[in-house]
Formats: sequence, C-alpha cells, structure tokens
Amino acid sequence: MIRRHVAAAALIGLAAVCRPALAHPPGTTVVDLTVRDGRFEADLTIDAEALRLKEAALGRPVADLVALVFDGVAVQAAAQTTTSPDGQTALVRLTGVTPPGATSVTWRSALVYGAYLVSIREEGSAPVVQWLQGPQASRPYQLHPRQDSGARNSVIFALALAASSLLIPRSARG
Repeated sequence: MIRRHVAAAALIGLAAVCRPALAHPPGTTVVDLTVRDGRFEADLTIDAEALRLKEAALGRPVADLVALVFDGVAVQAAAQTTTSPDGQTALVRLTGVTPPGATSVTWRSALVYGAYLVSIREEGSAPVVQWLQGPQASRPYQLHPRQDSGARNSVIFALALAASSLLIPRSARG
C-alpha cells in the first residue's frame, strides 16, 4: 500500500516537472506586431510551402486570413510576401493605418492551425508575448493615447501662458 502511494507521488511529481516543458511545442509560425506613429506593421514568419498550400486551399490571400482589430473594429492590412533564399521560410509583412484614438489591438489568424508565438508592442514599450492556438484571438494589447502635434502645441502654449503669469508681475501685465 505504501509503495503505491510512493509510486503515485513520484508520478505526480514527475508530471509536475515535465508538464511545463510540454506546454508549448515549438511553433514554425511567429508574429511580431508593432504599432507606431499611427501605423501598424506585423511581420508573420511562416513555412513558405505551408503558406502556399493554405492560401490555395482557402482560396484567399494571406491579408484576408488575418484580423487586426482595434477597439473591436477590424482594420484592413496590405500584405507583401518575401521568401528566404532557400525557399523554406516566408516573411509576410502586413501594414496599415491605426485608427485615430485607438486604445487596444488584438491579433487573430485563420492561417495557422497549431500553436504559434505572437509578440505585440507599441514602439518604445516592451513587447507582450503570447502563445496562441490556431484561430484563437490574442488578449487585447493596451495602446497608449497618442497626441497629435496640434494637441501637443496647445498643451505647450497653455503651460507657457501659466508660467508667464507666475513670472511677470501683475503690474507689468497691464
């Protein structure tokens, strides 16, 4: 009886140690999404033959098989594909305009069936890395509010006006 408990405890311990190593098998597809200056750029690295087969089987180009969603609204991306010199790997660069005032972005793809890595970042920020499974959508990535130059200039003018009222004596202001 004690041997069974020891054996069971050993199996549970072994499973606990081995399970993290098996949690995410290495994927052949990687996505690196960057948002900057009102635009986005997503680099999708994928097996070239798999890309050709999937586009042919689904009858749609790669740009139609991914969804970049800003604040719940899908945005169309332009796609440009290049293949490595050995023909094994394809790099699909998806680009487009970020909607003004967008506060979050998610990624989803109907192109990938297995597990794959997605890295999302805003320029100047650390990336958030997620493992996705097939058509699963990423968790929303929170974007920092962007100020246009007009709003920034208004803030600078207001601060300068406030500072001048502190520095210039009331009697000199007229």
